[in-house]
Amino acid sequence: AWQKTGIELQGTLNVRIFKPQADKVYVGFQLSPLQLLVGGQRAPHLLENLYQTFFLATFTLEGKPQQFYFPHYLKPTEQTPIAEIINSVQVVLPSPSSISEVKQWITQENHGTGEYKTQYSWEKGKIQKQKTAYLKVFSFMKEASNNKSRLTLSGRIIRSRFVGQIATQKSWLQAFSGDETLEIWSEYGKFSQISSQINLQISNDPINP
Repeated sequence: AWQKTGIELQGTLNVRIFKPQADKVYVGFQLSPLQLLVGGQRAPHLLENLYQTFFLATFTLEGKPQQFYFPHYLKPTEQTPIAEIINSVQVVLPSPSSISEVKQWITQENHGTGEYKTQYSWEKGKIQKQKTAYLKVFSFMKEASNNKSRLTLSGRIIRSRFVGQIATQKSWLQAFSGDETLEIWSEYGKFSQISSQINLQISNDPINP
């Protein structure tokens, strides 16, 4: 039987950008303060504290997340949902040499369930982002099945529409919002459905250098 679980995160995503290197940028993140709701109820403090863990990520110069660095005591199953906070709001731009000329571009990106193709476009000074097709579903998804030896998973994008705005004279996004519905299927039928809504706005609070 299907079980529907709603997770809602409301908080401040603190961002600190370290000195860029030739081919990548190190960025520190911490989602704090945070209010975490699970099924409409306030989550236990241990779970809220988990999502408030400070971590590092490296990005390509175009903005694609490369690698995440977490405290050694976090298990991989605990790291994945935290990394997904950043994966869910990634915006990958064209190469710096062509960014002023390109109006539409396609990238390959990763998130918690797999690898997918994304279409971007500039429209009225904002970036339109749409996931268009799954390329593969990550193997760890199969571990949720008791019949993993025979299970073949595939992904379907039912809806995906996001709008982003690059911050001027800032370090990251001015705003990013939208919603999507993704489905994971096996040869036996629908395995899971993931629906998400995102609303990210840059804060007017003073920046701690």
